[in-house]
Amino acid sequence: MTTSPNTKLGQVENRHNVDDVITVKAAASLDIAAGSMVYQDGANGIKIVPTGGVSPATRIRFLAAPVTNATGSLGDKEGETYKKNAKVVAKAGGTIVVGAMVKFSTVTAGRVDSLATWTIDYLGYYQGHPSEGTQTGNDPTDAVAGDEVVIVMG
Repeated sequence: MTTSPNTKLGQVENRHNVDDVITVKAAASLDIAAGSMVYQDGANGIKIVPTGGVSPATRIRFLAAPVTNATGSLGDKEGETYKKNAKVVAKAGGTIVVGAMVKFSTVTAGRVDSLATWTIDYLGYYQGHPSEGTQTGNDPTDAVAGDEVVIVMG
């Protein structure tokens, strides 16, 4: 399954049940797409998680709406970020099996990828594509790079 014109990227499916929501300042001279994994870079604002990751991964959060600050200064724009128990629609950076743990992608910045065994890089787990699951009657299927994926943040 690939991203369609009816994208759900950036959606937080349980938005009203998530307590871990923080509005943060965007870094200067930076645009971040909806559905990206981001982190707070000290006093420099939020930035997209690079392919080298961020340690510890507990600093990584999900950015729901895009932040357009390419010509702005620190804090000119803000973004709402989600973490613990948020059920979010992100993009896969590689193949992810249904139910697998996920971490930041080492291939494409801001995306998620499979995590074979639990490490400090753990972000959550993969539930399926947005159009799958008990509510839709479609069984969840594995994801490939570029797919929109539903992740339950840990």
